[in-house]
Amino acid sequence: MTRRTKRIYYGPEGHETDIWWTVRVSDAKHPVIINGSILHALKAYAGLTIGCGLSNMAIDKANAKAIPHPVYLASFTKSSAILVDKLKANGEPGHGVSYAHSYGHITDRNDDRTLKQMVKNDPSLMERAFTLRPPRKRTGSHPQSKKTPPTDEKKSFIPRGALARAVKAGRIGKHVAEQIAEIAKVDD
Repeated sequence: MTRRTKRIYYGPEGHETDIWWTVRVSDAKHPVIINGSILHALKAYAGLTIGCGLSNMAIDKANAKAIPHPVYLASFTKSSAILVDKLKANGEPGHGVSYAHSYGHITDRNDDRTLKQMVKNDPSLMERAFTLRPPRKRTGSHPQSKKTPPTDEKKSFIPRGALARAVKAGRIGKHVAEQIAEIAKVDD
């Protein structure tokens, strides 16, 4: 069985995708229900996977009993989440549990900087229960990939969701995101 890893970006403002942790992940086994509040949205930062309203909600101590493992850090993209449950000796994330969610509309509102005003106008947007579910099972290779001849080139995986969030929030330019994606395609 191959090891699965994902990146969690944490760079400074304007350079969010320049620095990341590579974290081993495993899929969640059961869904969890966490409760949101207005405060989670009001403390959110646009364009960040670890500072959005949903990640604030997941690390809130009020939701600790709902999640069957510790949560030291939470990273949310448009349809998935990584909840870091183990830390390395130096304090970096060591392992995370992968979840899926259907709250992309909230991450979009966070990234275009309208979530805070929407929550002030209608608190029920965040004052409710949110469900994080196990991700769908991955199947083997795609039928089309069997027809493609194998190559010796190694290609890095770029989590385009984190780059897209940073671009949409105006934290990095589209050309910078394209450059990062292009650099990752270079052979190792």
